[in-house]
Amino acid sequence: MATKNEALREELRELKLQKVKRFEQESYKYFTPIGKVGDFLDQAFSGDYTTALLSSANGTGKTTTLANIVGHLSRPCGNEYFQQDMVTDWQYERRGRIVSDTTTITSTIVPELKKWLPAGSYESKKLGKQYESRFEIRDEQGRKFLWDLMTYEQDPKQFESANLGIVLFDEPVPRHIYTASVARLKLGGVVIIFATPLSNNVGTAWMYQDIVANPKRAEDGFYYDTASKEDACIEHGINGFLPHKQIERELKQYPIDERLPRIFGEFTQIKGRVIKEFKPEVHVLDEVLDFNKDDYVVVQSWDTHPRVEEAIIWVAIDRKGTKYIVDELWSNEPTPALVNKIKAIDSKYRVVKRLIDPSAFNLDTRFEDPHRREGSRETEGISFANLLKNEYGLVYEPASKRRADGISMIRESLRYNYQGGVWLKYPEMFVMPNCTQTQWEFQNWMWDEWSGITAEKKDPKATPQDKNDHFMEALGRVELCGVQYTEPKSEIMKVRRSSLVDEKIY
Repeated sequence: MATKNEALREELRELKLQKVKRFEQESYKYFTPIGKVGDFLDQAFSGDYTTALLSSANGTGKTTTLANIVGHLSRPCGNEYFQQDMVTDWQYERRGRIVSDTTTITSTIVPELKKWLPAGSYESKKLGKQYESRFEIRDEQGRKFLWDLMTYEQDPKQFESANLGIVLFDEPVPRHIYTASVARLKLGGVVIIFATPLSNNVGTAWMYQDIVANPKRAEDGFYYDTASKEDACIEHGINGFLPHKQIERELKQYPIDERLPRIFGEFTQIKGRVIKEFKPEVHVLDEVLDFNKDDYVVVQSWDTHPRVEEAIIWVAIDRKGTKYIVDELWSNEPTPALVNKIKAIDSKYRVVKRLIDPSAFNLDTRFEDPHRREGSRETEGISFANLLKNEYGLVYEPASKRRADGISMIRESLRYNYQGGVWLKYPEMFVMPNCTQTQWEFQNWMWDEWSGITAEKKDPKATPQDKNDHFMEALGRVELCGVQYTEPKSEIMKVRRSSLVDEKIY
């Protein structure tokens, strides 16, 4: 009996050894990404986007995922996380490019490739470099997939060679290298960027502007998502592997400026935004609704300047007081053409109040701009607001100058509370998808900063930058005017007694 038990134990031991050996030789077959990364792969290989960016915290498996993309494209094995149509039926050039800084290539990416690629399936070459700069991988049918490893330190001209089917960037990529690499996807393909977006990385700024803060992101062929350390947490993530206590300890070790990218996978630019509460996935509705004249009142607000585009916004308010940014106009057209567009948009809504920057009531200042000349000197000596009233029948009230209060009210309207799949508090403001310039300003209006050595000695400024704020100014003035829903009737436009405009039936 003892002999049989020993034989059984030996057989089980041999089976375990074989399993370990198979895992070591073909570990990519058993790769399991965290939930956020798995979802990202589905989008990146959906065929809907040219470029997919995962802004990810440290330690969430960025480089491991990159190595497995290489393995599963080059030598498919049926892993459930790589069953996208693009992957299982690769129609593009069987040549890819992996790009990062020299240290990451040599100390992280090359070892990860060797760890995950099946033993005997690839040949690596240095090709004159100090690191292995090419991997040739063959699938079971003998088809070859070439992968070139390049660094951000190389001459940009070197990125202009060879047609590619896929480009993988590890860490933020300088814009000129990104552009040169995308140009090599002549026959189609995809770019995938994994990055922890630290502010001192050269590529972080343009990626924030062109991808993260781009309201036309999907239309321009970009996909963006984030992965935080909590997404890789054993307790709170899907397929997580990081102990929660360790995440909390690590959080305390980083300077505040580095917590956003290193722990939460977010761009540091978010910290400098005036309106941090705005999140496109929450506040931008999927489609334009029907803002009929029975269920909504609308306030039009115009932020006007002599030498930049005119910013005009329309905000609808329903019976509950919820606000919807329903239309915008961003134009430098002459006054007659601009007024025609304003009236066309006005006609769609029940406009109960029009607001304009108080400077519009100053005399003479508008007519230094050629666009504002009306063909004769008769218009000089009056304000722009009076011109709109007398010549075009548009009655405006001077808007409030309480800028700081307007900012606070916008932020309060955007706040929400969503926990555990339950809405505890809904936002009180939403944006229609057609209002792209407004969305852009939400994400690009920044607090002003001290420069030079002064920045090290002073607290952050409490004043926003005087740029990228035209629709934000207009929106704040809508909040300040306090318009509420009223039942449909002959509306009277209320104006201040000190105003140069008169009350009239609208």
